[in-house]
Amino acid sequence: MEVKKEITKLIDHYETFGLKGMLPQNLPEVFLQEFVFEYEAFKNNTIDKHAPSMILMAVIIFEHKYKKIPLEEVELTVQPEKLIEKYNFYGMAVVVEDLRRKGIVDISQNDLPTVENIFDLNRNVVIEI
Repeated sequence: MEVKKEITKLIDHYETFGLKGMLPQNLPEVFLQEFVFEYEAFKNNTIDKHAPSMILMAVIIFEHKYKKIPLEEVELTVQPEKLIEKYNFYGMAVVVEDLRRKGIVDISQNDLPTVENIFDLNRNVVIEI
């Protein structure tokens, strides 16, 4: 799967479905699997450092809440540690969603992330195995 084309498709998905469409539980399977693959590669330090990042694009979209995102005009000012924190939050959220879809874990609808709390450090999630 060519990542640059996938980023363009991800932005198209955002423009069609808004921020709610970017929540892990609302992602099409093809995006979810791409995010999971990227996050696992990131955690294992095997990600191609020159490849565009789908997770980073998702974080940028959430940081620019409700604004159109022309790629050539995006400017984001964020502290590196906050960016890594949000990257990890989103990455873990897609991994957990993948496990939920596979029936490995169960999470109530009330504990799924929302646009407002996806990056909330104090959010509690009950995960049943």
